[in-house]
Amino acid sequence: MSASKSPLQYALLVAALMQILPTAAMAAKADKDDDKKGKACADCPDYSGWAKWFELGIGVQSDDAYHFGRYTGLADDGAFLNANGEATYRAKENGGYMNAKVVDLGLESRNVSLEAGRQGKYGVTIDYDQIPNYLKQYPGVDIKTVRERTGIKFSTIPGKDWEITGFYRHEEKDGTKEVGAIIGVSQPRILAAPVSYETNDFGLNLGYKGERLQALIAYAGSLFNNDNASITWPNSLPAPATGQIAESPDNQFHQISALLGYQLADRTRLGAKLAFGRMTQDQNFLPFRTSASPVLPASSLDGEVKTTLAKLDISSRPSPRLRLEGSYTYSNRDNNTPINTYNYVITDTILSPDARQNRPYSFEQNLLRLKAGYRLPKDADLSGGFDYDKMDRTYQQVTETEDKTLWAQLKLHPADSVEARLKVSHATRDASAPETSWDTAYQSPSYPESGVTPIGGTLPPPNPLMLAFEYADRTRDKVGFDVSYNPQEKLTLGFALDYYKDDYKNMELGLTKATGISFTPSLTYVFSENLTASTYYTYERLKSDQTGAEWISETYIGGGASCSFGPCWIESDSNTTQTVGLSVNWKAIPKKLDVGADLVYADFTGKIRFENEPALPDLSSTLTALGVHGTYKKSDTLSFRTDYRYERYKDSDWANIPESLLTTVDTLGVTPKKQETHLIYFSVRYAFK
Repeated sequence: MSASKSPLQYALLVAALMQILPTAAMAAKADKDDDKKGKACADCPDYSGWAKWFELGIGVQSDDAYHFGRYTGLADDGAFLNANGEATYRAKENGGYMNAKVVDLGLESRNVSLEAGRQGKYGVTIDYDQIPNYLKQYPGVDIKTVRERTGIKFSTIPGKDWEITGFYRHEEKDGTKEVGAIIGVSQPRILAAPVSYETNDFGLNLGYKGERLQALIAYAGSLFNNDNASITWPNSLPAPATGQIAESPDNQFHQISALLGYQLADRTRLGAKLAFGRMTQDQNFLPFRTSASPVLPASSLDGEVKTTLAKLDISSRPSPRLRLEGSYTYSNRDNNTPINTYNYVITDTILSPDARQNRPYSFEQNLLRLKAGYRLPKDADLSGGFDYDKMDRTYQQVTETEDKTLWAQLKLHPADSVEARLKVSHATRDASAPETSWDTAYQSPSYPESGVTPIGGTLPPPNPLMLAFEYADRTRDKVGFDVSYNPQEKLTLGFALDYYKDDYKNMELGLTKATGISFTPSLTYVFSENLTASTYYTYERLKSDQTGAEWISETYIGGGASCSFGPCWIESDSNTTQTVGLSVNWKAIPKKLDVGADLVYADFTGKIRFENEPALPDLSSTLTALGVHGTYKKSDTLSFRTDYRYERYKDSDWANIPESLLTTVDTLGVTPKKQETHLIYFSVRYAFK
């Protein structure tokens, strides 16, 4: 199948942005002349003193809809209260300032911030942010998480050209997630597992900004803690009584870095970066089994990875029309984790006599980028470049890959009303020959992925046809084009096109080719000074082909297709998304009444086809999101706002069938195939004088 994510996610993002109640945006549009108390000069506005406003709103939602409230928390029917507010202060003499803001206090997507300081001297910001994520909604259980983040950052200028900054951020993530689990060869289960993560990030920077030299020395650290070391569940089948799997382990990351920028000449600048990092993970292992368990080869992974990054870049403008840029980056991930040999579990009471070893993957990267640009007559611009990326790897299927990319871009401005851009690129990846030793890139249990032998038997060599697509030889061609046309002052037309084609010419098993195309025509029209409208249509299609085979004791079993190595199956995957958007804004009564409407409709279809086999049912989903809003300004201090939001989401997934039909998997139930909800919101805002 295609390795790309569903293109519907982009349309959903648009709808999610529509769903967030726009009260905070109204605050940003507050008239700045509400608090005119005098002017420092005839032409300079005076913003000193206090400016404050507060907004209180009430909303009613018609139906439960986790999709509608995924990132806002508006997932349940019923009424809710919401509040927003902001207070700012500017000192008239010494540059002191303060800004306090509350956004969506009544929702799960709330934010509270306080910023204060003295301009050009110091500043401190304290921030609290909460974001929910409703993933699925089963009967009796919501699969959701809530992230709460509290942070503080500061900056101070101890002397001319010097600055010290720092930050600390504490984040907690709680809720539930889906986890697949199985005990031995018993019936698999889908569990609603608890989530309780804690992350602490912190850093300190010392910077210097001179006329020709700029430098920064920084330290950053991150500590992750998981309150749940394991997930356990009861077993309804014969012993053991419970099952157990490990959770994400506690870990740490620390990094020291330095940045340098230097103006070598008036038209030439040099930049450099150097960073050293260290990641560690030392949480105790769980036992092999929940019942009596043999001794593990080590009490913990004792994981350690050291990272090194060095980058040098230079940019120059030898002449007013010519630009030159170049950069070289060296990156190294040195995994020093000890290698141990572990048995693996066949059932909870049986361990395999064969074993596996942990693989401390490491890599070394050398990346070179060159770019040149030239300004042509009539505001045209031609640029191009070459990228060379070499990766050396350990304990992986190939030891080396080389990616080479050649690209060119032409910008045209043939007339005052036309702007256009064309970009093309050609990229190749050459990989070294696949590894053929079990000791380097593969594992050797009794049932390896590329063959089956009796316990204690001799394994055949790894099959070099089984290669991950990110390590395979590949040719990629891309083209992008966009144009903007203004035939008249009131009308703007736009068109954007992107196309790519990937060819994995030497892949016999796995991904063999992939293509993608998207285009977007758009239109904006200004009917009058008070009425504007815009619309767009986006078509996106991603296709991929892959070849596969199943074999036992080196006997291939396929679906009827024929490949060079024997019977195989050939699958094609196609995902198509079409999105339409419309926006209208109307100042019905200038300076008194503003109204607007937004509409997004998205349709997604996914097709999975096997050669010489019956077609699987199509995957499909549709989304309709409508928003209408109006703001009435009764006076300089009092205004009213009303919003109406509607969303309808429907999907069809042949895997999402009633639990009674899933005889091999114990699931949590079935998510709703259709969700529809209406939301009405009314708020009052008062600006203090």
